[in-house]
Amino acid sequence: MSRYIKERSFVASLRAMAPYEAQLDFSRQVEERGTVVQGNTAPPVFIRSDEYAYLSATTQPRETLKFWFLWRSWDNASESYEIKARHAMFVDNRQSLGNLTTTSQRVAVDPFNFRDVMLYIRPEKALKSNPGWHVLLNDKLLDETSLRTGEVGPVQIIAPNGNPLGVYDRRNFGQQWWAYISCARSGEPLLSANTVPIRMMMTVEQIAIDDPLA
Repeated sequence: MSRYIKERSFVASLRAMAPYEAQLDFSRQVEERGTVVQGNTAPPVFIRSDEYAYLSATTQPRETLKFWFLWRSWDNASESYEIKARHAMFVDNRQSLGNLTTTSQRVAVDPFNFRDVMLYIRPEKALKSNPGWHVLLNDKLLDETSLRTGEVGPVQIIAPNGNPLGVYDRRNFGQQWWAYISCARSGEPLLSANTVPIRMMMTVEQIAIDDPLA
């Protein structure tokens, strides 16, 4: 069980700030070659966005993704956010809401030794509680005195494993790019690429919201 704290709960969209300025979305960019036109030696190349079951930073979002930050006091006396999103991937859920959850990647240390490293953020269709998220503004926990509609930030979002969200394994397509949103620690030696922590701007649409699960 938990106690919902309305005054610290809100709905917002998120965008990563420079030098990684991009929207957050469940999508990735894919290079697609068109049909060869008579007289041309090479087919035209198009960059399109595909729905993807991982949270990403992208310069070509498919939509403006909204996040529900639901602040709760838990039975163990801790307080933290659940973060939920409304997306077409959750259509089989009557509220079209799903949780953001962290997920790991199995990494081979040697041929006989494997470890799981928390890395990606995925959407979870179940609405079971997924606590542990925090938002820092000026390196302090965001509270109701700092919440307002409009632009709030820059903020850092801290995953349940205690690491700030960052970008991982950026893919460039000319001027466009996308990257995984990662919850791995910066400089994680077991990963092939580094997670770069990012700050984000929140466009807050509603504050002091009622619990959508009530």
